[in-house]
Amino acid sequence: MLIPLHGEWFHEDAPHLGAINSLCATIAHLERRHPGCIPALRSHPTLLIGSDYSGFHQEAQFQVTSLLITNFELIGPWDRHRVHLREQYLPQQRRMSYKALNDGHRRAALLPFLALANQIPGLLVNVAIDKSVATIFDGFDASAQSDYHLLFEGWKSAPIERAMRTIHFASVLLRGLSCAGQDVWWFTDQDEIVANEQRLRSFVSATANVSSRYLPHDLRQMRIGTTASDSGRRDIEDFVAIPDLAAGALQEVLNRGYARPLLDAPSLFVPSREELGSKVRRLMDWFADNTQPLQRLTLVIDEPEAGHPRITAFRFHGSRDDDATSVVRLG
Repeated sequence: MLIPLHGEWFHEDAPHLGAINSLCATIAHLERRHPGCIPALRSHPTLLIGSDYSGFHQEAQFQVTSLLITNFELIGPWDRHRVHLREQYLPQQRRMSYKALNDGHRRAALLPFLALANQIPGLLVNVAIDKSVATIFDGFDASAQSDYHLLFEGWKSAPIERAMRTIHFASVLLRGLSCAGQDVWWFTDQDEIVANEQRLRSFVSATANVSSRYLPHDLRQMRIGTTASDSGRRDIEDFVAIPDLAAGALQEVLNRGYARPLLDAPSLFVPSREELGSKVRRLMDWFADNTQPLQRLTLVIDEPEAGHPRITAFRFHGSRDDDATSVVRLG
């Protein structure tokens, strides 16, 4: 087993990861400042990941990738209570999603659904990237780049960048949180990058290629599927709905003009409550709760100077803290 020197996040300088190495170091720095913000996930045999995305419409300034990672062995209580929640609030097998919260049943289910998500012992990681950043892979293992073009033959450049960002962010989590011999099950929303079986195969092959360059140890098995794999119990869809809700809310906050004040403030920015709709306020208050088994981590990547990307980590504060609307910038 590979044990980190400090806390639960493993980080060892890895120049072959290029700019992504700085992202790994940022998370390690965050854990040193806030002990306990990274969960322990090496003691169980299976890692479970769910991922979803937001901000890929023309008007969006930031694109957000949200990933939830936990141990499969620890989600039994969440799954049992989830079934009861569905029976009470979500008739006709409704799917929870950020875009569908105008439905009365989904609105009624939102707070109980979020409260239940809080009980998952894991980490919800959200990475927002300014659209002005063309690529985040400068310096990454240049010898491997030709392999990826073969894997994504027939794809356009924008979906390739999206797919690779998602794969790299998941690989960052596996590098930082996994240990030798663990299994990984990863379910992603069935969007453009995995829209059909052929694209999913390309995505799986690229993940195997990329993750092998991140991990200092061998995993046992990695299985990747989409929400289309759901058996009808809505268990996979409900799990992936948690990052969907987080990504949607964060993307909307950043696109409402808060991005620049957040990134430029030396330590603190307090938006007016009246500027956020009730849906976003509820989600961001949940998103900002640092007292739960489900930990939150937010990273924003922008480029204030051409060719010089900046990574900023944020620690939001919600109603359980002193100020319900504040956000603290960490670096």
